[in-house]
Amino acid sequence: MFRAMSPDSRSKAWPAWLMAGCYGLWLVAWSMATPLFSGADEWAHYLRTVGIREGRWIGDRLPEDFDFPGFTPAQQAFLRQTSRFIDVPAGMAPRGYGCNAFVAEQSAGCLAQAGAYPEARREVTVTGAYPPAFYLLPAVAMLPAHSPSSALPLARLANLLVCGVLLGLALRALAETPEPAPALTAFAVALTPMGLGTMAALSPSGPEVAGALTFAAGLYRLASQPRGGPWAWAACLVGGVALGIARALGVAWVVLLVGSFLVLLGRAGVVQLARHQRSRVLLGGGLLLGALLLSRLWERLHGATVPVTLLPSLRAWREAFKHYPVWLREQVGVFQYLDAEMPAWAYPAWGVLLLALGVGCWPRLSAGWRWRAGVVAVGILAVPLGLYAMLVRNSEFWLQGRYVLPLTCALPLLFGAGALSAEREEQAQGQRFPWVWLAGGAGFLHAVAWYSNARRSAVGNEGPWLFFSSAEWQPPLGWASGCVLALLCAVALPLCVWWAGRTGTCEPHATPPHPR
Repeated sequence: MFRAMSPDSRSKAWPAWLMAGCYGLWLVAWSMATPLFSGADEWAHYLRTVGIREGRWIGDRLPEDFDFPGFTPAQQAFLRQTSRFIDVPAGMAPRGYGCNAFVAEQSAGCLAQAGAYPEARREVTVTGAYPPAFYLLPAVAMLPAHSPSSALPLARLANLLVCGVLLGLALRALAETPEPAPALTAFAVALTPMGLGTMAALSPSGPEVAGALTFAAGLYRLASQPRGGPWAWAACLVGGVALGIARALGVAWVVLLVGSFLVLLGRAGVVQLARHQRSRVLLGGGLLLGALLLSRLWERLHGATVPVTLLPSLRAWREAFKHYPVWLREQVGVFQYLDAEMPAWAYPAWGVLLLALGVGCWPRLSAGWRWRAGVVAVGILAVPLGLYAMLVRNSEFWLQGRYVLPLTCALPLLFGAGALSAEREEQAQGQRFPWVWLAGGAGFLHAVAWYSNARRSAVGNEGPWLFFSSAEWQPPLGWASGCVLALLCAVALPLCVWWAGRTGTCEPHATPPHPR
């Protein structure tokens, strides 16, 4: 007999909303601990935003002979496709903000000498051809600003708002489950410190990751229970559109996640979904398809093209496998100029969380979900290998972990969502898995990641771990406020899961979910 939650949806929503607020505060703490223009390519995204602020959807193309010093001919050919000239008004062009870039032992203290060029300038941004969607709100937010030091915080705040709304929608969709504790725990493991660090800087990569988490949460919620409520459908639509229009690879991530959803549903599930939710499928699918077509049209007109190798050489596959551990580390957390790392033990510790999540979810998965989820998981883990060997390698750039994070972050949700619909004997006997401890471990590692990033900013990677008295750089409100905020969020995360575990008891389900 299948079971469902007895409390009303409103009581089940409160832990999810509190958890969303926790992540919102964490994003603020991350933004405080990351100096201006220290996010990945943040200077380029800032110039792209300024261009939109000045009324230009896209800047002027670079000449064919434009030189990027230090890059190979293949890399220069790619950069000339993505780069544009931006006309920056007087006082808005940043000067001296990259003084500690790629110098891991140097703090951000040198930023005290940074400022702005007083005259109007024509700058080059390497992200000039990126889709404009997630630059619009930051561009509006920075309208009152007249300097980089005031414009970028406003743009970051707008970016945080978009990411926070997406994360809140994902968590609310997961709260509509018969057993929300494993779902919220899976989300806590899926959103790695790298995800939060990416969202805290001005970049479409942040909304891309947030959109992917929202899209996957909605899809897998519907896969486990096709009669899902409106929040799951809203997560699918909003998250899918956000993911599809964020960056050039967004369309590929949407297609792959939809494919994983269909595999999980199986033939019977697809028929049932089409029969009982036809209007929602047609409306949501039509809107999502329209967004993807607009994204592809933009890429066709302005995007970069890279040769695709359908049959990569053995050497290409060897290079891909060689760098796989680096991609995994970067997806957990390597921040700022990819030189602010967590302690070495923190990376395998996050792997232990993933393994523990799988152990806790496995007994709660139906037999059909188990083998289907296994197929999907293998496919998701293989994508970075193929992406590098067949595409990225041809540009002679390396594949960074954050590029594939929008896809791989779906893995924990894959197993957490499957545990929601299958009744198991151990549940009926009252046995409980320690979800709270898993969420507490995720919160602790998030705090470690935040502190490691703060140390890089304050004293450099070779400075003391207790850096408060010797900090060469500190955020406007000081390090004490940031530490209190990070610790508060780390403690609140397991409390949200504990509360979610107490919001419901089991009772007979009125209508059975789709067969396994």
